[in-house]
Amino acid sequence: MNDLKRLLCAFVAVMPIIVFGAGEVIAWREGSFALIGTLVGGYGAARGAQVLGQVLVRRMIIVVAAGMTVTFFIGV
Repeated sequence: MNDLKRLLCAFVAVMPIIVFGAGEVIAWREGSFALIGTLVGGYGAARGAQVLGQVLVRRMIIVVAAGMTVTFFIGV
């Protein structure tokens, strides 16, 4: 089932690139920087999560999510 989900996610990710790329509305230079940053950040976060442990990562996610919720409600 996970392989099917991965395939579906890949399809959902590639389709906009094809559609918007064909329409020549993608800023390829800026998009390349975003892609590189996403890849580096994703691998770095995965490695950091392995080092920190599941409990600490879960607590950090809760604190960050709560902080973002409060910030959005306050309107800072």
